[in-house]
Amino acid sequence: RATSVTRYLIGRGISPQRLSAIGYAQTRPIASNDDAEGRSKNRRVALVLRVAD
Repeated sequence: RATSVTRYLIGRGISPQRLSAIGYAQTRPIASNDDAEGRSKNRRVALVLRVAD
């Protein structure tokens, strides 16, 4: 998912040098993967925007 978002932003004109993608796979779940609802919550993308000085 992280790579897909990065590709999307590049396709919209954002310079690749301004982006980085980090995928955590199953290492940082926010919910249990034991049921569909938990798995759905774990399929997410978080964006961190940093303003350059």
